[in-house]
Amino acid sequence: MKTTNSATYRTLLQNLTRGTTRLNDWQVKTATGKRVSNPSDDPTAIRPILNARSQISTSDRYLKTMDTAQDRMDNAEGYLYNVEDVLTRIKELSIESGNATYTAEDRELLANEVALRRQELLDAANAQVDGKYLFAGYADNARPFAANPNYPATESNPVIYSGDINAIELEIGPGELVDTSIPGSELFLGQKDTNGDGVTEQVGIDIFSVLARIEEGLRANDPDAVNVEIDNVETSANQVRKLHGLLGTVGQRLDTARSHMETLNVDMEEIRSRYEDIDLVEAISNMTQEETALKAAMEVSARISDLSILDYF
Repeated sequence: MKTTNSATYRTLLQNLTRGTTRLNDWQVKTATGKRVSNPSDDPTAIRPILNARSQISTSDRYLKTMDTAQDRMDNAEGYLYNVEDVLTRIKELSIESGNATYTAEDRELLANEVALRRQELLDAANAQVDGKYLFAGYADNARPFAANPNYPATESNPVIYSGDINAIELEIGPGELVDTSIPGSELFLGQKDTNGDGVTEQVGIDIFSVLARIEEGLRANDPDAVNVEIDNVETSANQVRKLHGLLGTVGQRLDTARSHMETLNVDMEEIRSRYEDIDLVEAISNMTQEETALKAAMEVSARISDLSILDYF
């Protein structure tokens, strides 16, 4: 069969087009570092790539949640240490007030410091970070504690709690929830919803009431009334230490969960890379070969295009 010039030119053009396409493909792969950019590049790789990406995205979401929880808990921990220090000082003042040589004026001075410590405790109970109250439960946009204007005239509680009674729960893994806060009602007032009916029961010490009674006893120059409260101060401190310890346990759990998620992310990234990413050295080598082949093809095409029957006379 006789080959015409047009057929020859079509063949040359097709070869040049295929060579250019292959070169462009390798250039894109080299630039992006991706072996698979479109489903058509490798249909069998799409499923594991998408699965790995989905798992990485989910793990990243959990890691972000854990970081948020850890930041909140770290801030709360600093205030809990402060509360413990306040209670330690209150106990010291209470014991000191029993000194038989102390006068009413001496105890008045101690009462003034107790009043300052009460305010310090109230400030800690209303601690906030980034505009969120740490000990308000889910109602963390509103100030949880306020001095009761009706105390002691008509009401027996020196402070009013308007926060939420529940600890903030966050999901740190599939179906795994942990309490990442302590509601102020439990920490400072000793109140907790033990049966889930939405109503708190008195399960501990109302720390503000203890401090209020100590201050009142000092101002009344009544060391016996103050002495009665010393054990309650220690119970209050243990209440704070216990809940502080529970928060520390959650922190350890977060560390373990974070380590697990980070390891899982590394494994998923390796799987994704295995199917999606390209060997850069191999890609550059293939691109160079395609460039050489295309250059040679263009040179051959140029020579053939210049051929004329006059060249043979």
